[in-house]
Amino acid sequence: MNKTLENPILRIKDITVGYQEGPVLRNASLDVFQNDFIGIIGPNGGGKTTLVKTVLGILSPFSGVIEYPQGKITTGYLPQITMIDKTFPITVREVVEAGLKPKSRWWPHLSKDQKSHACAVLEENGMLNFANRPIGELSGGQLQRVMLSRALVNNPKLLILDEPNTYVDKAYEGELYDRLKELNKKMAILLVSHDVGTISAMVKTIACVSGELHYHPSNKISAEQLKVYNCPIELITHGSVPHRVLKVHE
Repeated sequence: MNKTLENPILRIKDITVGYQEGPVLRNASLDVFQNDFIGIIGPNGGGKTTLVKTVLGILSPFSGVIEYPQGKITTGYLPQITMIDKTFPITVREVVEAGLKPKSRWWPHLSKDQKSHACAVLEENGMLNFANRPIGELSGGQLQRVMLSRALVNNPKLLILDEPNTYVDKAYEGELYDRLKELNKKMAILLVSHDVGTISAMVKTIACVSGELHYHPSNKISAEQLKVYNCPIELITHGSVPHRVLKVHE
């Protein structure tokens, strides 16, 4: 369907947002549609995480608005591995079930059907056999599957992944991206990364975030375009080898 003929599920409209020290992201706008798969790229400190926190409702913009033209949507979130406390005494099953908890209470009181649903999501992600295992015993790739299960357990319309390659397990990386392509058939996806090469083969479009937000309506992007967008990362490629991020522009 032509995007001009449908409403976005999420509209980020001219937001300026940051912290007590001041704005990090200024005058950013982005429409997200039902089956979008948008790669969000940019340098460290450029505002990628700030944008995600704003979409998740953790931060309120200084100005501008976040709108849901089709009504409020459910959002799933896969955080960076550095945000997860693997020493916390919690099992795989409990992590996923926590994704179903009401906002008003810390621990969910779930029905039998909800518990069955949580197990079904774990099974879909190949982690049901680990349901009773403490998260501290998991590999990076296993933990990523568990956190993805938690992100999906509420049947989100929008899935946000923040630097999923930080989980390190390269053996699972290909499986994850295949899984995301399937999930994209029924939900929109925002994938945050500093690595254009890793994501360019699977995302549909790219948003460059470096103090401002510039939307690029394709997954093909050149170093010259990045300079125009004020997105200071460089690309290199050899033949059919994917692009790789090398360094900040001098």
